[in-house]
Amino acid sequence: MLWEKYDSIILDLDGVVYIGEHAVPHAVESINAVSETIRVTAATNNASREPQVVGEHLRRLGLNIDDSEIVTSAQAGASLLASLLEPKARVLAVGGFGVESALRDVGLHPIRATRDHEANHLLADEVSAVLQGHGQDTSWWDLATAAWAISRGKHWVATNRDLTVPTPYGLGPGNGSLVASLEEVTGVCPLVAGKPQATLFEQTAQRIGSTRPLVIGDRLDTDIDGALAAGMDSLLVLTGVHQLADVAARNPDRRSTYVANDLTCLLSAQAPPSSAVFG
Repeated sequence: MLWEKYDSIILDLDGVVYIGEHAVPHAVESINAVSETIRVTAATNNASREPQVVGEHLRRLGLNIDDSEIVTSAQAGASLLASLLEPKARVLAVGGFGVESALRDVGLHPIRATRDHEANHLLADEVSAVLQGHGQDTSWWDLATAAWAISRGKHWVATNRDLTVPTPYGLGPGNGSLVASLEEVTGVCPLVAGKPQATLFEQTAQRIGSTRPLVIGDRLDTDIDGALAAGMDSLLVLTGVHQLADVAARNPDRRSTYVANDLTCLLSAQAPPSSAVFG
């Protein structure tokens, strides 16, 4: 079986385990079956929710997973800022509550923008950094205040650069879309903590002491590129964003190790095909 070559599995979530509130077909039962004999963890670029909220969602879908086995890009971003700032430094939190919570967990002080121009101008001067992650309630006030802080030379960390997120109704704008807008406004590029950087996968593997993880994702530009950056093998499942045509269009050295239609491949006696077979 595929997973027998590895000592852990690192799962992406959106497009692999669920899309919106609903489980991807065959995902939960396949993961639960292999988790009886191999450690399964999750590393998600979605920074909007806390690990315990993500865990509750996964368990409602039937997945057997602990909160401690979930690592978010907000946590990776907050850890990166904690290495750059003094303890209790004030950080502008842009995005969902997961961003705010991750900052608190590493000893930083999250601050939110208000609907007051003057107060936000002062806030942009007072904060030491900006942490920007996905959030469905992100407003013009959040982005404007972030732009003013970034233009003043404050540290800027983006949890990820995903341009899109899968929804039950089609692709929606992801954190990368709003990051790009701030780049246009400020002329500054952020530090990026999540995929496709190696940081998120490295932190996840270190948390469980894994030395031979298999990364599973649905996006070439984040999950697979991140696995490549971390020197990890990867499996692309065709249940989310990218499909076989996208694999074939990629340079062979930037493809996943394996490709499969869905996660039932984890239960098959034969390994899924190598991406090399697609030309």
